[in-house]
Amino acid sequence: MNEKKTVRKPEKDPAQKLRKVFDTPNGKAFIPFLTAGDPGADATVRYILEMERAGADLIEIGIPFSDPIAEGPVIQEADIRALKGGMTTDGAFEIVRRVREKSGIPLAFMTYANPVFHYGYEKFFTKCGELGVDAIIIPDLPFEEKQEVETTANAHNVALISMIAPTSESRIQEIASEAKGFIYVVSSMGVTGTRSEISTDVSAIVTSIRKATDVPCAIGFGISSPEQAKAMAAVSDGAIVGSAIVKIIAGYAAKLPLEEAGAKDADTGRAEEAKGPGTGSAEDKGTKVCQAESAEAIYEASAAEIYHFVKKMKEAVLKA
Repeated sequence: MNEKKTVRKPEKDPAQKLRKVFDTPNGKAFIPFLTAGDPGADATVRYILEMERAGADLIEIGIPFSDPIAEGPVIQEADIRALKGGMTTDGAFEIVRRVREKSGIPLAFMTYANPVFHYGYEKFFTKCGELGVDAIIIPDLPFEEKQEVETTANAHNVALISMIAPTSESRIQEIASEAKGFIYVVSSMGVTGTRSEISTDVSAIVTSIRKATDVPCAIGFGISSPEQAKAMAAVSDGAIVGSAIVKIIAGYAAKLPLEEAGAKDADTGRAEEAKGPGTGSAEDKGTKVCQAESAEAIYEASAAEIYHFVKKMKEAVLKA
């Protein structure tokens, strides 16, 4: 992990920036996903920077939501961990702010219509524009009802990413013709999650898209191995991987001390704060130091594994 990190300079034009996501040696991009605040904000910032260092071309940041209807158990559980740890929409914005202090890598939020509506379209996309969020993916936003969201997003230079699924059928070219940035092609019916096999004829979907637009398309849902990433990138412009990465994070999150994992009881926390500084036995203080050192070792190990996983996936995509 001693490779020199190259910080990319952010671009003001998101359309141009998203085009550059696919400006790779073979025109294929690798796009990883993670959930904001899983298992904590510091970890998310660290993971994003490691993903960039490993070669990620764009990173999707999921804003945790209590009813993520497009997600399978792995990402649902990540949302629960993040929400229990106190992650909010503002917290996700703060993560982006911290990333932007060190990196200009393209970033996309993945969330649902309700959190954006509740936050307020104008307020939400104003912050996206100010902090450098380049795109947003909203799986439960119907194509026919996107106008109000898209108008506000466009005003703040944020691309609303179109999703095309196997069920889109006759609407594929209609959706594709209005797409901006890139198109998210859903590889399989159902929710997100790793799959041992992807049986959908995604190449036929991509062929149909190509008849309507030259906007790049990347395939997601179910990709968990370098072989799958290579196969999907071979028939499209890139591969998107989420659940496989979130599984790595979950494995390490389970090893964290409860306080670090965001599971600290609120009443206990308030009682400890009420004691004030300088209280507590030497044994308690020693325990906290050991826990902090243990947590840091876990974060370091998880970041290293994420780095190597993303690097392998990116190498596979570049061979497509």
